Amino acid sequence: MTTSEFAATLKREGRFNEFKRRRAELEAEGHTKSEAYVIATSEFGSASPAASPAAPPSAREAPGPELSQDVFKGKTSTLREDYQWVYDNIANPECSATEAPSCGAWGLLQFSRSDPKSFYVEWMRMVGRTQDEDKVLKEYARDASKSAGEIAKMLNALTTVLPSSEGDGGEPDLPEGDAGEDGE
Repeated sequence: MTTSEFAATLKREGRFNEFKRRRAELEAEGHTKSEAYVIATSEFGSASPAASPAAPPSAREAPGPELSQDVFKGKTSTLREDYQWVYDNIANPECSATEAPSCGAWGLLQFSRSDPKSFYVEWMRMVGRTQDEDKVLKEYARDASKSAGEIAKMLNALTTVLPSSEGDGGEPDLPEGDAGEDGE
């Protein structure tokens, strides 16, 4: 079910304003807009069983009395870890909320099953950024692992390539005739 279909369903059921209020509460608690949307979507259920009979049972599970916040008590993970878990479980119909690393991951899994295209687009963006960052970090690590000998060779190479403005004694190299003192 797409987000517009989900909104239409909530409007038909008379729960859309309640959904918007819950999403605003989550944002006020410090969640980003997307996190708040995913969590609220998981709490309101992304689809009713009759509306999407082909969806796996776990995608249709709407949190109710049988799924309390206690399931997620003490569980924390990063957004990246949540996305990885969802990516690993999107096609696993046996996956349950108790296996989720966080409430947000469980909501994201439900959302991803209702709108896989949006999930995969965002997942690929995240993976691409991570791979770019990993490449830069590997270059930093390679540079940081250089030995003192390698650094000395690099500095010596620079001094032979770049002419020095200093004479042999470390003083500025002045052209002939410029005594630099009062001896004109």
